[in-house]
Amino acid sequence: MAEIAVVTGACGGLGSEICRHLAGRGLDVVLVDRTAAKSQAFADTLRSAYPARTFASYTVDLADRADVARLAAELVAAYPGIAYLFNNAGVLTESLQFSRYGTDLHFEVNTLAPLALVDGLTPAMEAARGTVLNTSAG
Repeated sequence: MAEIAVVTGACGGLGSEICRHLAGRGLDVVLVDRTAAKSQAFADTLRSAYPARTFASYTVDLADRADVARLAAELVAAYPGIAYLFNNAGVLTESLQFSRYGTDLHFEVNTLAPLALVDGLTPAMEAARGTVLNTSAG
């Protein structure tokens, strides 16, 4: 069984390149993005390019704490051993915006959501002696 990598912001920019690289290295990849259709289409593209690998797609709103918790629970149930978590998704807005919780949107998505994912995925990450990688680009 191949190692599992979870990549947030998987369907564009750096995230899509991370997914391709991981698949080329023999890992199965869980694509996490905010748009289901985009995620499923990219998973299909990857399946064509890497037929020996498995790709699954999940959606999440990283500005919604309940949605992040839901995602983490679903991933732990589906993948009891996660070797890598790439916290790649993020926001970069031109003006100050707030989450529904009253926090700065940048802080909510770029800091709190990755921490919540690490916390929620801890059982699966510990089982695989997993590694967390955080990326940032602007």
